[in-house]
Amino acid sequence: MALVSVASIAAGEESQKVFGFHGPLVSRWLTNVSWPSPWEYQKAGLGGDVRITVEADPQNPHQRVLRLRAVRASFVLYQDLRSRPFAADRYPQLSWGWKALTLPRGGNANYDSTNDQVLQVYLAFRRSDGYDVIGYVWDNPAREGDKDVIHRTYNSLIFGRVELYTLVLRRGTAEDWLTETRNVVEDHDKYFKGSHPHVVAIGIWCDSDHTSSVAEGLIGPLTFSQPPAKP
Repeated sequence: MALVSVASIAAGEESQKVFGFHGPLVSRWLTNVSWPSPWEYQKAGLGGDVRITVEADPQNPHQRVLRLRAVRASFVLYQDLRSRPFAADRYPQLSWGWKALTLPRGGNANYDSTNDQVLQVYLAFRRSDGYDVIGYVWDNPAREGDKDVIHRTYNSLIFGRVELYTLVLRRGTAEDWLTETRNVVEDHDKYFKGSHPHVVAIGIWCDSDHTSSVAEGLIGPLTFSQPPAKP
């Protein structure tokens, strides 16, 4: 699977890895959805409606962003990097821009029955008996007692034991684009002990199936980079 990279070269090594949306659009038989390659698309269940469009960044016309819309649906765009993982400690700084347009009515990451978020970014790390996953999400406004870090464990015949930590970074809608910057290695080491910080998959999710509502948002490329040199 190709890696979209607009990186400068320093000392023979890429200074950043950019997972963007400039690739040609592809689709799959019996779907009415297209998406930019080399991303892959997966929808949960049969119901609902999904729309994916690639648009020019209003702040940078040469850049492309995704508009994701889920109507009573849940879907993900992902890249499987297991055959070519990269060490996050070489590119520890992850940044992206996003904007929530429509929040899933009643969505809340704290509860399985309402676990819908308009925009979500996931990173997976291989462990001997499964995978460790970090999720950065844009959730609805908090209610009393809600947590900003949610831990879940899943068991799968295919993937083994999955440890998931969901970090709520934003809540509510936004009039402007907002930029996130995370240190992936620090986040990984804070929550996981059984895996190395080697990224084996990335995903961008949008869902509203649990709440039978509508979610829509915009998100820009995911950029992994080396931290700025300290003065």
